[in-house]
Amino acid sequence: MKKDRKITILNIVFILLVTVGGRLLFILPDKKYLNILNGDDFFVLCSVVLIVCLLVGIVLFKKVSKMKKLMTAYVLAFIIFAGVGTYFYTNLPHYTYEQAVAEVEAYAAETFGAPVQAEVPPARVDKIGFDQRSFLQMTNAYYYVYLKVEQEDKVYRFDPYTGLFEPSDRQLEWLE
Repeated sequence: MKKDRKITILNIVFILLVTVGGRLLFILPDKKYLNILNGDDFFVLCSVVLIVCLLVGIVLFKKVSKMKKLMTAYVLAFIIFAGVGTYFYTNLPHYTYEQAVAEVEAYAAETFGAPVQAEVPPARVDKIGFDQRSFLQMTNAYYYVYLKVEQEDKVYRFDPYTGLFEPSDRQLEWLE
């Protein structure tokens, strides 16, 4: 009876670690990038792979003790989340919104040779735009950078991966 209780507690801890810890793994960097990362896709991938591996393990290793199965599940979860997490963190976009604003602002000051003032919108929806979404793509978003150059409004669309940007015809409706 005592061993079953220990296994039950370990199962609860395992489920909490996978659901809460695994979720946090992919949420933590998102705020830095204005919540444009597709961390949900990577969490779902980890969870599905883990569930499939555990189901295969249950079928193949029926005669193995519950404790060994649980420890195998811990190790397997760690390997899966560490692998996908490493891929996720090594493929984060190279630019945050603040860095994008600084890049475009420096370019505009050099190009126009006039004072440049960045206009940062208060709402997130005015700072980003989206392309078509696909599964396991790190992000499908880009940043919009708003500048005022000699009383003229300019808007640039900025790719957070490459750092390339181009003028955009997006309007500065939030300033009106």
